[in-house]
Amino acid sequence: MKKNLLVTISFIFIYLTAMQGQVKVPYEADFFPSAVNIAQTQVKVGQTVKSTTYSQVNDDIGMEVINDTTKNIYRTYFTFNFLQIPTNATITEVKVVYNTNSTGYSFKLTHITTLGTTNSNNWTVIGTSGSIKTGLVYSAYDVSFVSPELKTKIQGLLTSHEIVLGGLSESETTAGSKSDLTFSLHIKWEMPAQIFAVTAQNDMNGWSGGNIGAGVVSASSHPSPYTFPATETVTYKLKAFDNQHNDVNGYDYIYNDTEEAPLNKSEWKKTISNNETPMGATVDQTFQAVSNATYKAYLRKICNLTFTNSFNGISSTGSIKVNGTTVSAPTAQYQVVDGNTIQVEAITQTYNDIKYTFSHWSDNNSTQNPRTITATSHANISAVFIGTPIFTNFGISNRNLYSNTYNPRFPNVPITLYWDLHQSSNVTAYKVRRGANINNVTTWNIIATVSGSTTSYTDNDFLIAASKSTGSIVMYDVKAYYSPDQTVSANESITVYANYDAPVQKIANGDSISTELPAINEYALNSNYPNPFNPTTQISYQLPENSFVNLVVYNSLGQKVAELVNQEQASGKYSVKFDASNLPSGVYIYKLQTDNFSDVKKMLLTK
Repeated sequence: MKKNLLVTISFIFIYLTAMQGQVKVPYEADFFPSAVNIAQTQVKVGQTVKSTTYSQVNDDIGMEVINDTTKNIYRTYFTFNFLQIPTNATITEVKVVYNTNSTGYSFKLTHITTLGTTNSNNWTVIGTSGSIKTGLVYSAYDVSFVSPELKTKIQGLLTSHEIVLGGLSESETTAGSKSDLTFSLHIKWEMPAQIFAVTAQNDMNGWSGGNIGAGVVSASSHPSPYTFPATETVTYKLKAFDNQHNDVNGYDYIYNDTEEAPLNKSEWKKTISNNETPMGATVDQTFQAVSNATYKAYLRKICNLTFTNSFNGISSTGSIKVNGTTVSAPTAQYQVVDGNTIQVEAITQTYNDIKYTFSHWSDNNSTQNPRTITATSHANISAVFIGTPIFTNFGISNRNLYSNTYNPRFPNVPITLYWDLHQSSNVTAYKVRRGANINNVTTWNIIATVSGSTTSYTDNDFLIAASKSTGSIVMYDVKAYYSPDQTVSANESITVYANYDAPVQKIANGDSISTELPAINEYALNSNYPNPFNPTTQISYQLPENSFVNLVVYNSLGQKVAELVNQEQASGKYSVKFDASNLPSGVYIYKLQTDNFSDVKKMLLTK
């Protein structure tokens, strides 16, 4: 027998269904009694008996001889307390669960209205024959029966919070016989629950649209915000969804929990009167509803980042490194959760003998490389490159610069330089540099700028020496000019032994190292060299200012046979090669036309 009151309550979850503002919420609980010894109150139903003293075990019931009369007796009654059942509850079922260690006996469930009395009228049998339990099995535990009559009695006693029950022996036939009986009650009841409104919604940087999961058994999808009736007695489920689109700012959002990104995690919060309380970070949530509460899933923005290269003058997009992996540019969009980082690195690249070196990033002019970017918005970010021509006689042999040599038949001829065209069509000019070693001081000057179609230049200021011993060292360099980025190739010279005259020495001695020749003050179209020629000759000219230049060759009939230059050019000296391999011998006229100057000269082709 249980000596103390023990209560276990099990809630049943139900779907919330509106019923004129209320729902019936079911509860159930097990109640275990406290026992009181009433050994001095023995009765037989229907008569009054005298008192006597018994020392039997408290929960015995049976038959005894009292004052020469055999009577069925109670030796124990049970008090059940119902403080946890509200007085406005509706009792729906009472189940009596009993245990015994005897067989072959039966008992009646009774309600004791007056404790300690000898009046049998105060011991009321509950129910009809259905309440009489027979054939109790030895060592049987938790045998039960439902008593509608006891349900009615307990409903009427909720305001007093307790009921006293006893077991009246029905089967014992011999004085001194007894059986052991204990029992408990399992009671079910319902409570009216008031319905109130709660809201589940997304928060996508302040926008609450999209879809949200909410429900009782499962969190089914609803348009956000979703307001629904609830009661605090029911447990609800929430679920956030990925791939939500914010119609206001045009971004996609996800619930950033475990797999997406390490920073700026998503979370759930409960808001009441603008006061927020964290609920947890997992995508699924279970909660007890609170009136006028809003349950928000804080989603995180997806930033689409695209990386590309910016090369002037070519269509190639090249390659770029993203998070340490080399990929083709432009890249596919990298989806980065707002507040998280991604690393990008520009790579030095070469196309058509133009070496492209990283300069800066397009979005903020930063020169940091590699660079870590914290995503805050969509972005197309370019690595901006500067192209520099590779034009060398060594390694990559794309220049092949050389000069003419001494010829006894033609002594003291001017120095002529020859080179191959750079393979990039964006190399639109070549700059000829000369370094003259005079009095053990080498002075470098840019002596001419020639068009991108030119492959030779004649320096009329110096003459080829017959040998090393008869000449001085003169160094020449031809640098490719890359017009899209206005860069030139690296310095690399060849050595020529030449003779120079006083004017040249005067110029050399008067100039400092690495300086230009004196400024050009007038237009000039020079005589071609050599003339007569077969089949090539050089036509040189100079410009005192930037101008559009057109250099055309005509035959003796005035028909145009070649257009050597037709472009904008900067001020400077220029030399253009004219190749007449496909033309017959004869007199030809070449004409130079600029914005502010025009001149013509003749030349003779002899084959």
